[in-house]
Amino acid sequence: MEPFAHTSPLWIGAEGSTDASARVHASADLLRAIGVAEQRAREGYGDLQTRTPQARFDAARARLTGLLSAAAYSGPVTDDE
Repeated sequence: MEPFAHTSPLWIGAEGSTDASARVHASADLLRAIGVAEQRAREGYGDLQTRTPQARFDAARARLTGLLSAAAYSGPVTDDE
């Protein structure tokens, strides 16, 4: 069975989001997606100021990095959990 948090990142940190492995994998996938979205925004907007989208990218990256850091401190997460 595929972890549901992987396909629905809005559930991270909410009721039903208890599978640690799904949380870690979804967080890593979302970090990569943020990088892609950020690059596309830079390409699309060029030199224009994009403070609001950039602030949202930064906030999302900080939250996801925090989730990954917390998982690292609690020990390795495997797909068997």
